[in-house]
Amino acid sequence: MPFLPATYRSSVHWGETKTWYGIPGQDAEKFEAAIKREAPDLFEAQPDLLFQLVTLMNPQRLTESGVQVYACNQRAGEFVVTFPKAYHAGFNHGVRSYRQYFLGSFFDLSAVQLQ
Repeated sequence: MPFLPATYRSSVHWGETKTWYGIPGQDAEKFEAAIKREAPDLFEAQPDLLFQLVTLMNPQRLTESGVQVYACNQRAGEFVVTFPKAYHAGFNHGVRSYRQYFLGSFFDLSAVQLQ
């Protein structure tokens, strides 16, 4: 689940569903510790592994390590927002057309309250 330090929005114009997995920023350190315990040899060989788009871990293993993991299915006409410090990963169920937007400072995070 790559780390993106800014806020992004992804919207699907048409096509198949995308399944997203997300870890809230408040659990970033727990996630990093869990994945390093799971694959210490990989991190020794490549210390910046979490910044690559190739690192995945079974969500059930993460929850067993006390990491909150959320999942959602994004369909055409819907959007997903990823927040700073949050890790995320996903996979497409088929062909789709989408667009990602960098929201940066245009998006007031103080206005968002997640339960």
